[in-house]
Amino acid sequence: MKQTVLVMALACGCGRVGFDGKPELLDVYTADGGSSGSVSVPVTLASGDLVIAAIATIGPANPVMQMTDDIGNAYVSAGARAVSPGSTVGCEIWYVNGSKPGTGTLTATAPVNYFSVWVAELSGVAPGPPLAVFEASAIAPAITSSPQVTTTGADEVVFALLGVDTFGAVPTGVDPSSPFAALDDLQLGATAYYVAATDGDYAAAWDVPFMPGTCSSIVAFAANKQ
Repeated sequence: MKQTVLVMALACGCGRVGFDGKPELLDVYTADGGSSGSVSVPVTLASGDLVIAAIATIGPANPVMQMTDDIGNAYVSAGARAVSPGSTVGCEIWYVNGSKPGTGTLTATAPVNYFSVWVAELSGVAPGPPLAVFEASAIAPAITSSPQVTTTGADEVVFALLGVDTFGAVPTGVDPSSPFAALDDLQLGATAYYVAATDGDYAAAWDVPFMPGTCSSIVAFAANKQ
């Protein structure tokens, strides 16, 4: 059955780097739905940025096979795949660090029935792969936390994904105990990010209305100190 894809874009700032020289979230693009094993997200990207694509899939929780855009960016998996208990929902993070500029469509492909996709563009991030990657799965308590990641310096970008295996069980927001900033909640979960003030241990925490099975992935990238 063909499903309608809901696409949203959120403008989160302008310019290449924040006024204080720290990494900055520029834009977020999201999509819910998908058909025939793929989902597409319209994006407009600048040059040289970190683009994170977080994906939650259901029915079944098969892995993402590829992620491409027609701008010419080559996305790679961060190696942060997690699956909920019972293998119902899957969580993954893909990225390109050093984006090519342009307007086009990003497409995720997987043998699943439904996708939730978040695409976040950040400036001021050092080139290269993630410094740290973790993943986990559990039955959710009232507050659900991502795995913990340890940063090694100031201004590292930490990005977390929470997937839920029940439609309607999406978080009601980032828990007040967490310093992370929430992005849009979608049908299969939520994402959040934090620019760490110092080195230390960080995890995102969400308020979840009841007890779904969950998966979570988290990555950290270094700031560009040049």
